[in-house]
Amino acid sequence: MQTRKANFLNLTISILFIAQPIFSAEIIVDRAANGVPVINIARPNTNGVSHNTYIEFNVPTQGTILNNSDREVNTQLAGYIYGNENVRNGSASLILNEVSGTNRSRLNGYLEVAGQSADVIVANPNGITVNGAGFINIPKVTLTTGRVSFSGNRPIYDIERGDILIDGKGLDAKNSSSLELYTQAIKLNAKLYANDLKVVTGVNHIDKYGKVTSRDSEDENRPLFSIDSTALGGIYANAISLVGTQKGVGVNLPSEMLVQDRLEISADGKIILGKVSVKNSATIRSHSSSIKINEGVHADTLGLQALTYITLSGNTGASNDLTLLGSTLDNDGLLAAGVNSDFTESISGTLDLGFSESINNEGVFYGLDGIEIDTKKFTNAVPAEVITQTLRLNAAEALENEGKLRSDRTTLTTQTLINEGSIYANDMMHITADNFDNSEGVIEGLDTVTLNIANAFMNHNGTLFSHQALILTVQNVNNIDGIIQSNDTLTLSASGDIDNTRGTLYSGTGTTVNAQRLNNEEGFIASMKTIFLDLFRLNGDNGGISGEGVSIHTENIESNHATIQSSDGLDVVASGEVTLTNSAMLSNDTLNFTAGDTTLHGSTLYSGQNNINLDTAALNAENVYMEAKHVFSLNAAQNVNISDSTIKGSRIHLNTLEDLTADHSNMVADNDLTIGANTLNYSNGQVIAAHDLTVTLEDAFTQYNSAFIAYNNTAVSAEDHTLTGASTLYASNAMMLDITNTLNTTEASRILSDNTLSINAQTLNLDNASLFAQHKGSINTAIFNNINGVVSAAQMNIHTTTFNNADSQFYSDGGTLNITASGTMNNNNGLISANGDLLID
Repeated sequence: MQTRKANFLNLTISILFIAQPIFSAEIIVDRAANGVPVINIARPNTNGVSHNTYIEFNVPTQGTILNNSDREVNTQLAGYIYGNENVRNGSASLILNEVSGTNRSRLNGYLEVAGQSADVIVANPNGITVNGAGFINIPKVTLTTGRVSFSGNRPIYDIERGDILIDGKGLDAKNSSSLELYTQAIKLNAKLYANDLKVVTGVNHIDKYGKVTSRDSEDENRPLFSIDSTALGGIYANAISLVGTQKGVGVNLPSEMLVQDRLEISADGKIILGKVSVKNSATIRSHSSSIKINEGVHADTLGLQALTYITLSGNTGASNDLTLLGSTLDNDGLLAAGVNSDFTESISGTLDLGFSESINNEGVFYGLDGIEIDTKKFTNAVPAEVITQTLRLNAAEALENEGKLRSDRTTLTTQTLINEGSIYANDMMHITADNFDNSEGVIEGLDTVTLNIANAFMNHNGTLFSHQALILTVQNVNNIDGIIQSNDTLTLSASGDIDNTRGTLYSGTGTTVNAQRLNNEEGFIASMKTIFLDLFRLNGDNGGISGEGVSIHTENIESNHATIQSSDGLDVVASGEVTLTNSAMLSNDTLNFTAGDTTLHGSTLYSGQNNINLDTAALNAENVYMEAKHVFSLNAAQNVNISDSTIKGSRIHLNTLEDLTADHSNMVADNDLTIGANTLNYSNGQVIAAHDLTVTLEDAFTQYNSAFIAYNNTAVSAEDHTLTGASTLYASNAMMLDITNTLNTTEASRILSDNTLSINAQTLNLDNASLFAQHKGSINTAIFNNINGVVSAAQMNIHTTTFNNADSQFYSDGGTLNITASGTMNNNNGLISANGDLLID
C-alpha cells in the first residue's frame, strides 16, 4: 500500500538508492507491495516531456518503475500499482531522468514504465554503471553522460565527460526497439543485448536530428579507447551504430558481436574487433588510425576504412561485396567476398581493396565474382593465395608474389613485379609493368596471356605458359633456363635483347620474335607451325630452332653447334655477316638463305624436298655439306671459297660476280649443273652433272687434280682454261669449250667426250695430256701445241694458224682427219694417223 508520509519517503529513498528529487512536490517515490521502488514522474510539459531531476539516480536489482499512468495499472515488476496524479492531464511520451549530484548512477535491475509506454533518458555526467539492467515498456532508451536540453520534444545532448560501464550481468535492451548510449567512453565487461543500438562516444554535441558535432580538445586525460571491451564483453543486436569522435581515441570492441541487421562503427582512433557476425551490412571506419580484427568479421556487405593500417586475423568475409580502404593492410587469415556465414560459397560478391601504401597478404584473398586491388606495394607471401574470377590488381610501385594468384581473368599493373610463386588464369591474363622478374616463378593462362613490360623481363628458371596466344612486349628478356610457351601463337617483341641461354621459346601454331640481339646458346626455339625471327643479331651456340616454317630476318648470325630446321620452308635473310660453325640449316621444303659475308665451317645446308637458294656477298665454306632435293642455287656478289665440302642437288647453279675457289670438294647434280664466276679455281675434287654441265667465266678457269663430268653436254666459256694435276673434263654427249685466250691441258689431264668435242681457243696447249672425242671433234685455234699429248677422235677438224705436234700423237679412228694450218706445222717425231681420209692443208 502506498504512503505519502515524508519521513517514510526519505527512509525509502535512502534504502532503495533512489535519491530524493529536487522538486519533491512533483516527484513522488514509493514502494510497491513487493518492495519494488515506484517513481511517480513529474508532470509532462505540453510536448509530452517529463523532466525529473535527482541528486542520485540508481536502479536496484529488483528493478524500478517509472509510473506514467493516471490510474491503477498492472506492471511486470510489481503487479498492480496506484496511478500517478502528475499525469492525470496526459501521460508522458518521453521521461528524462537527470542527475545533478556528483555520484555515478548504478543500473542493477530492470526499469519499467507503467501505463502508456514512453521513451526514457537517464542522464548523469558523473557516469553510469550497468550491471543486470533491462527495460520494460520503453520503446527507446537513452543512457548518456551529457547534459540534456530540448527543442520541442526532441532532446539535444552535450557530452563533455563521463563513461558508461557495462559490467557483471550486463545490459538487456531486447524489449526496447532502440538503445542509445551517448558518453565520452564506454567500458564493456559484460554482455549487451539490444535491437537497434546506437553508440556515440567522445566530446560531442548531438542536435535534435541526431547530427553529431565533435567538440574535441587536446585533453591529456582523454581515454585510450572510447569503447573498451574485455574478453567477457559481447554485443548482440539487430542493428548497431558505433561512432567515436574523439581524436586519437580508439575502439576496443568485445570478442564477440552478433548483429541481426546492420552494423556501423565510426571512430577517430584505433578500432579493435574480435568476432563479429552481421546479418546485413557492416561499415567500420577509423578516421585517424587503424582497424584490427583478431578473430573475424562476417556480414552481408562489409566495408572497412582506416586512415592508417588494417590488420586481419581469422576469417573476415561478406555474403556479397567486401570493401577495405586504408594505408596498409596486413592479412594472415581468410578475407573473402561472396561467402556465407559458414564461409561456403554464396551467390555473388566482389572484394575491393584500396590502400595508399601497401598490402601484405600471408593468408587468403577470395572474391566469388572478382577482386579489385589498388595500392602502392602488394606482397603475397608464402603460402598466401588470391582466388577469384576476375582479378584486377594495380600496385603503383611493386608487386611481389611468393604464393598463388588464381583467377579466371587477371589484370596486373605495377612498376616492379617479382613472382617467385604462381600466377594462374582460367581465361585471359594481362600484365603491365616496368620490370618483371619471374625467376623461379610460374605464369599460366588458359586463354590469351598479354605482357607489356617497359624494361626487363627476367625469367631465369621461370615458366611463362599460355594455352592460347601469348603476347610479350618488352625491352630486354632474360630467359636463361626458362620456358616461354604458347599452345597457340607466341609473339615476343623486344626493343632490346633476348637471352635464351638454355631456355625454351615454344608455340603450337606460330612463333614471332622481334629483338635486337637473340642469344640462343644451348637454347631451343620451336613451333609446331611457323617461326618468324626479326633480329639485329642471332647467336645460337649449341642451340636449336625448329618449326614447320621458319623465317629469320637479321643483320648478323653467329652459331656454333646450332641447328635451324623446318619441316616446311626455311628463309634466312641476314644483311650482314653470317658465321655457322658445326651447325645446320635443315629444311624439308625450300631453303632460302640470303646474307652478307657468309662463313660456313663444319656445317650443313639441306633441303629434303625442294630447293636451296643461297644469296650472299662472299662465301667461305669449309667442311660443309649442302644438298637440295631439287635446285641448289648459289648467287654471290664477291668471292666464293669452298673447301672439303660437298654440294648436291637435282640441279646446281653457282654464280658469283667475283672468283670461285674450290678445294677437296665435290659437286653432284642429278640433272644440270652450271657455274658462273669471274674465275674458277677447282682442285682435288669432282663436279658431276647427270645431265648438262655449264661453266661460264669472265676470266680464267683452273683445274688441278679435279674432274668435271657431265653425263650429257659440257660447255665451258672462259678467258683461259688450265687443266693440271691429272684433271678431267668429260661429257658423255657434246663437249663445247669456248676459250678466249689459252686452253692449257697438262700433267696427264684429259678432255673427254663420248660424242662430239668442240674447242674454240686462241691457244691450245696439250702437255702430256689428251683430248678424246668418241665421234666428231672440232678445234679452232690460232696456235695448237701438242707436246707429248694425245688427240683422238672418230672424225676431227682442226683449224689453226700454227700447228705443233712434235713428239705427240693425233688419231682419227675411222673418219676424216682434217688439219688446216694457215701458218706453220711441226710434226717432228709426231704421229698423225687417220683410219679414213687424212687432209692436211
